[in-house]
Amino acid sequence: TNTWTHRTIPGFWIPNALMYGKLAIYGDYLFITDHSPVGSLYSNLVRINLLDGSWTRFRPVSWSGDVAIDVVIGADGLLYSLNGSGSPRGRFIEVFHPLTLSLLRRIELPRDFVWGIGMTSQDIYVDGAGNLYLNQLYGPIYKLSPSLQVVASFSYTATSYVIDMDVGRDGRVLLTQSDSRVVLLDEFFSQTDTFSTTGYYFSGSFGAFVEPPVPEPSALPTLGLAAVLLLGRRSKP
Repeated sequence: TNTWTHRTIPGFWIPNALMYGKLAIYGDYLFITDHSPVGSLYSNLVRINLLDGSWTRFRPVSWSGDVAIDVVIGADGLLYSLNGSGSPRGRFIEVFHPLTLSLLRRIELPRDFVWGIGMTSQDIYVDGAGNLYLNQLYGPIYKLSPSLQVVASFSYTATSYVIDMDVGRDGRVLLTQSDSRVVLLDEFFSQTDTFSTTGYYFSGSFGAFVEPPVPEPSALPTLGLAAVLLLGRRSKP
């Protein structure tokens, strides 16, 4: 509609939006990471009702190093947050019901993974079989089985650190990097394309797959998913 709707959350704060500001959508709800101190706790996650603008903070943590750095809706319809900033990052995962906000389980990643090849886990994806995909700051993507064993890794063109990873419903993967480079992978996590957008370093680009509108009966059938790249304001390194 070419219009913007702004929502204000008192105290909302992300210390490094370029790295830790992540979003996920489920129906009429938007989930977002939040690192704001609330009393002696840290907020961790916020759910916003896109219809009326109401919001709910949930799952506070007692230490700033345990805040969520990524949040996604898995292929099973559950909400997953990758938690743990600093170094190593991405040390554990929490699983929530997106409607009740109840914590269903906590997944402690293996210590040898967190302190080894997975020390810079930045983004998460969960497929329908329960496999975890953890993207590293400079790649690659590691695939962990439901029993948390590393079963595969996927490399791609990495020219700077990766800000965001998004997986479409058809399994395609979109990766955006801090030097404005975009990398596309197919459903088997093999690289299919790479290109540059703004050409600016620290451009703060994020990507998402968006389903096209459902056509009228007389219109042509939908041809798949459309890729939309949202570019943030250029910031200083």
